[in-house]
Amino acid sequence: MVGFVLAHLVLALPFSVIQISNALEGFDKSIEDAAVLCGATPLEAKIRVTLPAISHGLFAAAIFSFLMSWDEVVLAIFMSSPTLQTLPVKIWTTLRQDLTPVVAAASTLLVGLTLVLMILAALFRKGDAR
Repeated sequence: MVGFVLAHLVLALPFSVIQISNALEGFDKSIEDAAVLCGATPLEAKIRVTLPAISHGLFAAAIFSFLMSWDEVVLAIFMSSPTLQTLPVKIWTTLRQDLTPVVAAASTLLVGLTLVLMILAALFRKGDAR
């Protein structure tokens, strides 16, 4: 289990670092300094000022990490055990052994969820542009 988590961490870490560093480049450090001058501790300033300001970068890093770990079915197959299987491994083994409607239903739900999330993101982006 630890090896499984470490393998996914190594694969997803570069994408997370890129997203978070880009979010931090756009962050104005003087806002955090102003919070400290107003009486907040440095840790409290990071939690209450910096984290909300870079939340979009953290969210993007989480999405990229999830997608990278989701896409690595081959790695997940090698790292899985008989008692612990991720959904991509379960779909792969089900497709190889017996084709059931459960795989089609899970795939339809995943595609539908992705489509709904993309439409919502486009609507929010359009609303922010106004």
